[in-house]
Amino acid sequence: MRLGPSKGGSMKYPMKPPDSDQDISKPEIPEPTAGSVQVKKYSAEEIKRATNNFDASTRIGGGGFGTVYKATLRTSVNTQQTVAIKKLGVNSRQGINELVKEIEILPRLHHRHLVTLVGYCDDPGCLALVYEYVSNGTLNDHLYGSKATPSGLPWLTRISIALDVARALSYLHIHVTPGVIHRDIKPSNILIDQKMHAKLADFGLSKLLPDDEEYTHLTTNIKGTQGYLDPEYFQTRRLTERTDVYSFGVVVLELITGRKPLEIITGRRRFDLVKWARAEMKKGNIRSVLDHRIAEGAYSVDALWKLADCAMMCCEPHSLNRPNIGDVVRYIEETETLQREGSRSGSALRERIGSGAQYAGPSGRGAGGGGHANHMPHPGRVGVYPPSRPLYDQPPPQAGGAEVGYQYNLMHPGGGRPPYPASTSRYPNAAAVGTPVRSPSQAVAYPPYDTRPANPAGIPR
Repeated sequence: MRLGPSKGGSMKYPMKPPDSDQDISKPEIPEPTAGSVQVKKYSAEEIKRATNNFDASTRIGGGGFGTVYKATLRTSVNTQQTVAIKKLGVNSRQGINELVKEIEILPRLHHRHLVTLVGYCDDPGCLALVYEYVSNGTLNDHLYGSKATPSGLPWLTRISIALDVARALSYLHIHVTPGVIHRDIKPSNILIDQKMHAKLADFGLSKLLPDDEEYTHLTTNIKGTQGYLDPEYFQTRRLTERTDVYSFGVVVLELITGRKPLEIITGRRRFDLVKWARAEMKKGNIRSVLDHRIAEGAYSVDALWKLADCAMMCCEPHSLNRPNIGDVVRYIEETETLQREGSRSGSALRERIGSGAQYAGPSGRGAGGGGHANHMPHPGRVGVYPPSRPLYDQPPPQAGGAEVGYQYNLMHPGGGRPPYPASTSRYPNAAAVGTPVRSPSQAVAYPPYDTRPANPAGIPR
């Protein structure tokens, strides 16, 4: 569920306060800006005719703020196009806000991994957005819904989808001016085409970044979806690009594990994906984190560790400990290369682990193994795959760990303090398992998780 009521952002709408008798379903459509693509305005009659008056047989999806229908519309004099029409609530301020926000933002954006806005309808009683039709459902469908299969998504496809979304976010944060914070990254907002490429959709909660070199953050009302919401933003209301990075990290964890971010296990007991994955990785239980539908041998151990590392860095409770999205793209590109080329070290590890041999860490000490397939050492132990440049713009802050712990607990009740408080080293066990890669003026760039043997303590699937 999304959190927080909309306040309309910085856009001005022709509406009076809620106690006014003015009809709030008459939005003021923003004028096109330089570089924007002209989007077509459709009448209510055209929209209703295309959807057979919003007949249930044309419905293909829906959410808290609208229902999506598949239809065919004329996009030019001689051209018809299959489209997705999102019908918005006509009596809610949120419907107005979402329509205006998407018309404000999407025509400015041109990227293969972003959904294209074709047109809109702003007639009273028929607020609608018209998008290109992406034919293969959402990532949520493929992980948990109607398109999920017993074998699950192939491992390389999961990496590719993560890379597509990371590239879309890199474009939004870095390569377009002013930049855009999406603010609602989740599997149901990631569309999948027939070639299994991803397109990011739903910009109804997005914010444009100030065109100001002194900008550090925006202070806004809290909006987002439970389970994907940045805990620091949740407490401070300070919105930055790394708010999206946190949500993206949760999505990557879902791709790795095949599990939702929050689940009720029994009674009041709640499963928290980020907290669980971090604990398992610290113990070296990488196989217990991987989706059980992915067969042994279908993945590179090095690629798995690298992608899992990336997800956990994105999900750091403190935003300054997270990588920026440009470095995340490079990190996942290296992950994809590892998987495509195969990992000789990963194959050798599987052979040693399968035969019961112990893994020797860089210090020469036995660092794990014992024959347990879950305890696959971090690739930092056997191969040097640091990111192409340091993953942090500045060192972690020296604020007290209690502050970070409080922020973490807001989203993880009863979970205690985060494992890496800002007042200490991010990786307290690093000295015991090897020297992390460092840059002279930067923070730890590649996190070696503690890979010493431990009994598995994963939650049953």
